[in-house]
Amino acid sequence: MALFALRGTGPLRAAHARPGLRRLLTDSARRVDPGGDRFALRTDAHGDERHAAYALTGDGQSRAGGLVAAHATRTLLNGGLPPGAHRIERLPALAGVPEALAANGVRVYRKT
Repeated sequence: MALFALRGTGPLRAAHARPGLRRLLTDSARRVDPGGDRFALRTDAHGDERHAAYALTGDGQSRAGGLVAAHATRTLLNGGLPPGAHRIERLPALAGVPEALAANGVRVYRKT
């Protein structure tokens, strides 16, 4: 997949004309596993004179994303969020989500 995305770049354009180089690149791409479910994430929130930063790491990126969606949905359905479209970091009702993720195996680092 990564080679497909890079097909118009200089090195891959040259590989197209040279079958040996093209074979070398495609064989090496098969040996690299770009998949996996480990993740690292950092987010920063700035407001007025304050700044907060979180870093989260863990296994199960899909599960962590699902947990965030579940927390937001539960809060929404319980009437805890104002109507309209909002950025998740601007909703005080969801301020506890990082700690809730920590209870599910996500490592949370906070800097304020």
